[in-house]
Amino acid sequence: MKNEYSIGLVFLGASDFVNSNDLSSSPAFLASYQKIKNYFLHDENYNIKEDNCLDLFNSDLSPDKMDDKFCLLYTSPSPRD
Repeated sequence: MKNEYSIGLVFLGASDFVNSNDLSSSPAFLASYQKIKNYFLHDENYNIKEDNCLDLFNSDLSPDKMDDKFCLLYTSPSPRD
């Protein structure tokens, strides 16, 4: 019997905060993002397919555009299994 659900991931965050006087950029943010993404996508762990990921880390998109991408990904039927 085929699963009727898929696991999806959304990656949000930033490694640089060029528009903020209060937040400091750090390579640690990028390193953490890369490690957690690899963890979930690696076949020895969860083996989630890249097609089931919405990667918005370091995205220049506006919040409205991010929301549009999220809705499109998770409301459109696609071969994600």
